[in-house]
Amino acid sequence: MNIHMLNGRALRDSEGEFTFVSHVGKSINDYVLASTRIFPKVSKFEILRKDCSDHFPLIFSINIRDNVTEQNSQPKVTNKCNRLRWNQTKAEEYTNSINATLNENLYETFLELYREGDVNRMVEKINKAITNAAIDNGMVMKKKLWLMVHINDNLYGGIWNVKTVSV
Repeated sequence: MNIHMLNGRALRDSEGEFTFVSHVGKSINDYVLASTRIFPKVSKFEILRKDCSDHFPLIFSINIRDNVTEQNSQPKVTNKCNRLRWNQTKAEEYTNSINATLNENLYETFLELYREGDVNRMVEKINKAITNAAIDNGMVMKKKLWLMVHINDNLYGGIWNVKTVSV
């Protein structure tokens, strides 16, 4: 597989800094992957220390010299997402599934999408490959139901609004 992890191998992260910190512990849960052809074009990789989430933002830049026109687009926002759980015993099958989806023409495909100014489709393609490989190999967690309680203060005490949401 010609995909490499940037964490711990690129500028400003030579130590492989933690990407997740919580009361339970610290770990490197978030990764940026690059093909062998793209890896040398990475000019920046950094893990920002922001405390608005347990996960820190990963910032990276790739130098691609080409004539590209800028396109304004609104990101698609979705509230539904599956949680993926890594299963080491299925690592080889997962890798094979990813390889079947992301073939060796990955660089050319992404360069073409980049030229078209369609970065969102690039991200969708990677997300789809990761998610489909996880689904194919039974690495998707079932969504849990959570109970959300909201209290509205008013003259009569409190009104409890209860609703169940999927997470």
